[in-house]
Amino acid sequence: MDNPLFQYLVAKYLPFLNERETAEMLMELGGSMGIPFDKDVCMYIHNLTAGHPMITRCFASLVVTRFRADKHRAVEVQCSHVTSAAHDYLNETGPAYQSGYPGGAKGHFEEILDRLKRSHPDERIALDILAQSNTPVPIQNMQSAGCVHLIRYQLVQEKDGCLSIRIALLKQYLNQIRTRA
Repeated sequence: MDNPLFQYLVAKYLPFLNERETAEMLMELGGSMGIPFDKDVCMYIHNLTAGHPMITRCFASLVVTRFRADKHRAVEVQCSHVTSAAHDYLNETGPAYQSGYPGGAKGHFEEILDRLKRSHPDERIALDILAQSNTPVPIQNMQSAGCVHLIRYQLVQEKDGCLSIRIALLKQYLNQIRTRA
């Protein structure tokens, strides 16, 4: 039975972390586990996740798994660990998944994509169009598809009259599933 108090609450989603907040989170969480993240690695992770709080946290767990697997050769987390973790995340392969890691791109992104497909099918198509583009797409080229929810959900960003996918890992995932189809 649902709690009747929930009807009076308004859902408020965490905003995306900026570069500084992403670095603070990674350095603090990593430091508490004895796993150092330097600023370059933090920026690389931020560029891949755009600071999406849940995706950043889950992705960082994969980076830590990659680091631990390479600990005898590395003193701190390196960009190569992030690159390997990105491959693992997108393909749900690698050491973390072999030991039962529950989250990956499919789990994180398919829920979003399914919701768009059900509720806003034109925007789901728009997301695919943006994923296939190597450069930001002028808004006027996207008017027929509409992108209101993509912008509101912060999946897409508008800059200088053009739209682009904000989360690099999402763009990579969309292109990966398109090429597999």
